[in-house]
Amino acid sequence: DGLTALQDLSMYDNQLTSLDPALFDGLVALQDLALGFNQLTSVNAALFDGLTALQGLGLASNQLTTLDRALFGGLTSLQYLSLYTNQLTSLHAAAFDGLTALQ
Repeated sequence: DGLTALQDLSMYDNQLTSLDPALFDGLVALQDLALGFNQLTSVNAALFDGLTALQGLGLASNQLTTLDRALFGGLTSLQYLSLYTNQLTSLHAAAFDGLTALQ
């Protein structure tokens, strides 16, 4: 409850291999989230639920092989998305649907 005003969160360059789907619950003011340079192989579709204020999301330099088609569904304010240097082999045609603010 004490982190509801948090706007920037960097978990960049750790050895994270997984993230609990409820990890970011309640972070309604979060605008920038850096998760790059970890060891993530997948991301649960519910991880970003409720992060409607999120404008920047960094997932670069992980080991992601696929993205759930609903992963970015509620991120209507997202302007920046970084996915470079992963192991993505396929993407669903609807993976980026709803990202109308993306620049």
